[in-house]
Amino acid sequence: MGAIGYSAVIIILVIILAVLSSCIRIVPQAQALVVERLGAYLDAWTVGVHIKMPFIDRVAKRVNLKEQVADFPPQPVIKALCLWCGKPTYGN
Repeated sequence: MGAIGYSAVIIILVIILAVLSSCIRIVPQAQALVVERLGAYLDAWTVGVHIKMPFIDRVAKRVNLKEQVADFPPQPVIKALCLWCGKPTYGN
């Protein structure tokens, strides 16, 4: 093998290592990955190490599972009037 043969082997090995390393996915805590195989839903990966099929599977979406705090404007208090006693009720 000449210099061209060795460089071709090295290039092929680098390509193979790049493809194999792109197949290993580590899903961090509080996240999930939606995986599709050939465009159809396959699975939802949760925390851990997962291996996907090269060129067939793809990660369609990364979902954040952390609690989201939502602010709501203050609501007016609705008081019902007790019809038989004439006094407002307070949730009882």
